[in-house]
Amino acid sequence: MAEYLARKLYPEIEFHSGAGGSPEPSDHTESAVITLRRYRIDGSAHVPHKPDPETLRTADVVIVFGPTAERFANDHGRTDAKQFNVTDPYRGSLQEYSECSMEIVGILAEEFGKSRAY
Repeated sequence: MAEYLARKLYPEIEFHSGAGGSPEPSDHTESAVITLRRYRIDGSAHVPHKPDPETLRTADVVIVFGPTAERFANDHGRTDAKQFNVTDPYRGSLQEYSECSMEIVGILAEEFGKSRAY
């Protein structure tokens, strides 16, 4: 969800993300799709993927959400990763996804400035 939001809000910046879960199409939930739709984003075709160590290594900025992502970044030499404690609403309620999306949008605004997408 973070990658979709970031790409929508900051189309001039290249974003990549990865999730620790298994890369199965069923791993996205209807709550995530509905939440993204509220931002005029179609997330219905999303397939989670593992983080790519090479992309992580060459990125200008690394933002991680939670201790597991921070450990992965550190294990791949990115001790400069900016860590934010965002609770992953995986398989959660629509309300949990909505709250998470607002938190992510706030973090992106802090890091990259106010978006001109809206």
